[in-house]
Amino acid sequence: MKLTKTIVAILSSLIFWATSSAQIFYVGDNGNNSVAKVTASGNVSFFANTNAPVDVTSNVSGDVFVVNDQPYDTISEITPSGNSSIYASLSSQPKTAAFDDSGNLFVSTTDGISEITPEGNVSSFVSGSSFGSGAFGLAFNSTGTLFVTGNGDTVYEVTTSGNVSTFATVPGFTAINGISIDADGNVYVADYYADEVEKITPGGNVTTFATGFNEPGFLAFDNDGNLYVTNIATSGPNSNTISEVTPEGNVSTFATGFHQPEGITFVPEPWQWGLISGLIVSVMTLCRNRTFRLKN
Repeated sequence: MKLTKTIVAILSSLIFWATSSAQIFYVGDNGNNSVAKVTASGNVSFFANTNAPVDVTSNVSGDVFVVNDQPYDTISEITPSGNSSIYASLSSQPKTAAFDDSGNLFVSTTDGISEITPEGNVSSFVSGSSFGSGAFGLAFNSTGTLFVTGNGDTVYEVTTSGNVSTFATVPGFTAINGISIDADGNVYVADYYADEVEKITPGGNVTTFATGFNEPGFLAFDNDGNLYVTNIATSGPNSNTISEVTPEGNVSTFATGFHQPEGITFVPEPWQWGLISGLIVSVMTLCRNRTFRLKN
């Protein structure tokens, strides 16, 4: 079975390479009523028309989901080829969205957090009263725990059963918006008023990770641990841009040409999804058929 194990290891490494090389991301370009595509080199191009998007996220198939400001109370789905359709309608205005590992879409709304199954069934997950003045940014960690920014200065932790507790409070005059989690479980939040990104350890300790933004709104990590930040201010230094922050906290401008960028999500290129899918099928077929029966 050594040969089989070797082949599986090689295919697994190729799958990791294909996934780690995925550096394409999409941005909700609110003022331009569109979703923009940004390449690994920072080139920005038009991807699809929307109407004042306020957040974007993506699923494992590379489809982009847009939280719409208009038409109100809807989520749009955009395929990799740019075809758009209404994915779900909600009973209250949505703000941000994030997928769990089971393909369920969670949406913060003016009434709390809603859950949308892969079949499109909508239900209430947590009521809005659990988050003070309201829930906003959503992010899942590797164990399926949901972290939520809300009440202006608070990060909440929500279990899979919907139990809510306070994870951390950001001090000072602040308004935390977007949220993202790194590979080590550290939570990062965009501090809109302070023009900073704060880092919160798994133990709840809050420190300033990076500064020099202009009304930072949304966050997303690439596979190399770099953090990308939308600067949603429409005037002043770094306005209407995407900043890149290295793991060491060094900040630079990565992409420009937006008008109030809101929401950011990484997805692999279509060819990478095809490669990944083909490799997974090959591994599963090899293991099932047990083609190689060599002695150890």
